[in-house]
Amino acid sequence: REPSGRAGRSSEPIVLPLAAPSLSADGPVAFGDVSVGASPVRQVTLTNSDDTAVTVTDLDLTPANVFTFAPLPNLPLVIGPGSTASVGVRFAPEAAQAYTGELVVTHDGNNSPLAVGLSGTG
Repeated sequence: REPSGRAGRSSEPIVLPLAAPSLSADGPVAFGDVSVGASPVRQVTLTNSDDTAVTVTDLDLTPANVFTFAPLPNLPLVIGPGSTASVGVRFAPEAAQAYTGELVVTHDGNNSPLAVGLSGTG
């Protein structure tokens, strides 16, 4: 019998459990119908479900001319284990049309970057 080169190895795939996301958000965020010229603010809550602190190193909004921070949090933003932090997002439609965008949260947790959908109609 010739050696197969697989002595002691199983042909079954190894399945590793996936880690729970470190950071989550209460999104997507829908602003609904907003009059042109108005600029409501919604809070996006970031929740750290990890057992260690998560550090947010960057926040980005697209499109930046319609969705803006209200106000921009100081970075880096450290969110302790089991804690939350809020990020204010303002929607200021420029015309009577539908808008979609994203809040992108870059952090040192296992599910970075975290994208939160944004929508509203002017």
